[in-house]
Amino acid sequence: KAGSASIVREVEEMKKSFLAMVAMLVEYKSFIPSHLIVEESSASSDESMSLTHSPSISTKLTQSSHNHVKSLFALELTTRQCTVGSVMLEKGKVPDGDLAAAYNNVLEGVLGSSTGLGVHVNVTFDSIVMCFNAATKLVSYTEKGLRAMHLFTQLDHSLVVGCSYEVTTAAVGNVGTQASRFYAVCPDVAVRSRVVPEFARVSHGGEHVHCSTRVVETCKNFRFLDLDLLKVPSGTAVKVSRLLGEKKVDTEEWMYSLNEEESLPHALFNTAFQEMVEGKFKSAAASFEKCETQFSKECGHFLGLMKEHATSEGNPSWYLQRYTSL
Repeated sequence: KAGSASIVREVEEMKKSFLAMVAMLVEYKSFIPSHLIVEESSASSDESMSLTHSPSISTKLTQSSHNHVKSLFALELTTRQCTVGSVMLEKGKVPDGDLAAAYNNVLEGVLGSSTGLGVHVNVTFDSIVMCFNAATKLVSYTEKGLRAMHLFTQLDHSLVVGCSYEVTTAAVGNVGTQASRFYAVCPDVAVRSRVVPEFARVSHGGEHVHCSTRVVETCKNFRFLDLDLLKVPSGTAVKVSRLLGEKKVDTEEWMYSLNEEESLPHALFNTAFQEMVEGKFKSAAASFEKCETQFSKECGHFLGLMKEHATSEGNPSWYLQRYTSL
């Protein structure tokens, strides 16, 4: 009996040690980038499947898997098309003692809204930058990322003051040394992705996602409201549009829906905005008045702006000339 009791205690101790080790591994796993876990799981799956094939095929597949894992950790950067979603934060809104909890709340929203997309997240003092298709390759990544950003804005976050979304290219890959490395995403739109959220906060509030023309042209299944032209440091002008939501179109009635889409208030507003930018004040004012019920604040702003610059009517360059770059 004494021997049996000793064995039971040893088994219990082994069980506790095993559970503690599992808990520790779970903690370690939380520091591993999600794209590495996905890649490793895929490689392991391919290798296990190779065991069911002939020895020669198995050897080739195993070698391919090893090469894949080796390249996965190589110190190199490659250029890839991706999208960047930026969430601007205002740390001053939260007491220092509650800062960690507030950041956790925002990150839970970010990661929760992008579950399964393998998004690369970078946290700085005043922003969270999400890169889609940068770490894990996605199909239709522009639309999926935009949908995730829209879902994120539906949540209530005390720190968030502005959101933007942009299509760009980025240098992605491992940087560092053989002893210490990390996965980096370096988008060429870094400056713009910080300016657009600030523009959104100053001019139109931070509860919406603001996008550039490239996003609007790519995401045809979403509705946008054109709000302004933004001068970026390069000197070029970028149209800034607010994401309104996703279109709900019946595939059997898509032609009817397309015609109906052109007469919706946001479409009339966008037409008015373009007319205003081109200096066609009279037709722009008439169009703004037609959709003033739905977008009273925005229509009022632009109607007032045209009155203020009445002498610029007919000048197609007036809007950018009066615009002060952020």
